[in-house]
Amino acid sequence: MEDRRKWLLLSACVSSFLLASFIGGAAGDVPDGVVYTDLHKTVQKGKEIVLTCEFYAAPVAVYWKKGDDPERGIDLISWAYEEEISGSCVNNKACHMTDDYSLVIEDARMADQGRYICRVSNYLGILIHNFTDVKIYGTCRYTWNERRKDGDSIDQIPYSPYTTRFTYDTPFIPGNPSKSLDN
Repeated sequence: MEDRRKWLLLSACVSSFLLASFIGGAAGDVPDGVVYTDLHKTVQKGKEIVLTCEFYAAPVAVYWKKGDDPERGIDLISWAYEEEISGSCVNNKACHMTDDYSLVIEDARMADQGRYICRVSNYLGILIHNFTDVKIYGTCRYTWNERRKDGDSIDQIPYSPYTTRFTYDTPFIPGNPSKSLDN
């Protein structure tokens, strides 16, 4: 009789594990009650921003907001079970939500820099959230004239035959003018 109880207990544990794996995706990649997001994301101006939001089980609702407060942030996208997706950036077609609840911003602008919050109403109806801080970098245009020596003097006449003008674009990350993506 003792062996039968052990077998039943083992069967119950295995069944629970399989059920949890089915509900939670790949065998518990994300613990229950937690939202995983990228902590930081740096994107070049004009490129697409993809912000991931991972959580346990199927959600009741998913909200993407911009700002520091998950309750008072700007509503970008709201999705709820059996309802249409809505939100400010959906209306102007600046962003959309993928099937895996990632936020995609189509054409990054400097104004898109800031904190993005993924807020989830989980299968128990509990609101959980996490955030990603987004930085946008642009390009700087550097222009200078190369002056050629004529004997001991330097020719300083702009656009003279002795002056060559160079212009190029380089990636620039705000807050660190000495750092570029090429370094």
